[in-house]
Amino acid sequence: MNGDNLSHFRGHAGEMYVSAELMRRGWLAAMTARGSRSFDILARRSDRPVYASIRVKTGHDSFLWSAKKDGTLFLDMTDTGDFIVIVDLPDAGAPVYYVVPTGIVETHLRENQETWLRTPGKNGRPHSATDRTRCLYFDDDTARYSHGYAVKWAVYRDAWHLLDASAAKS
Repeated sequence: MNGDNLSHFRGHAGEMYVSAELMRRGWLAAMTARGSRSFDILARRSDRPVYASIRVKTGHDSFLWSAKKDGTLFLDMTDTGDFIVIVDLPDAGAPVYYVVPTGIVETHLRENQETWLRTPGKNGRPHSATDRTRCLYFDDDTARYSHGYAVKWAVYRDAWHLLDASAAKS
């Protein structure tokens, strides 16, 4: 199996893990059609009419996003009930979930990109402003930009309660 297929399967597995975890916690979770541009899972509390739109990002240690040509990172983002669940899915063992409001992820990705653009690259050359790749590393190296998110976002680890809190505001 080539790397692209493995990445596709890993991403789909992450979505299934998140759906199962939501259902275990009393949410009705529906995965959107493959290739949906805005969300991966739409969820509703089974006991009251509150909703959440969830984007799932699956990987291990590093997580990549691509900005659109106009610089947009997340389509149809809303102020409440909009989350990214980052699934750190190791080759063996249980997944680790980070439940983060989408606006927080967007802010960090933009700030990291701005820092990267200000920092000279190899041989002092400037980085390209046309590079659309954004990355967060879930390691403990908080001294480097884009790194240290296992520490910086420890508060979001298994923070499923944020879905209820945000949905209650909507």
